[in-house]
Amino acid sequence: MKDCHINFYNKAGKLEETATFRVGEDESLLDALEETLYIAAELTPENYRTWKRELSTSHATTFTYNMTEFLEIYYPWDGSGIFEVKEK
Repeated sequence: MKDCHINFYNKAGKLEETATFRVGEDESLLDALEETLYIAAELTPENYRTWKRELSTSHATTFTYNMTEFLEIYYPWDGSGIFEVKEK
């Protein structure tokens, strides 16, 4: 089991909030991330079909709050388990 962390930043770059989630050995990291973002902040992928590929290849993807607010999700894929969520 791996602990992962999400840091939520505002537009000014100030850390506003954090969340922690666990990923089991038989669980997908990205599925656990998606569930945690929805539970913590009601965020959903802007493009449900491609968000996992985007995050995996370009280290960033966009999530939205009811299509009114858009946030960039960053993950460096360095094994740190630390995701960053930044307001656009």
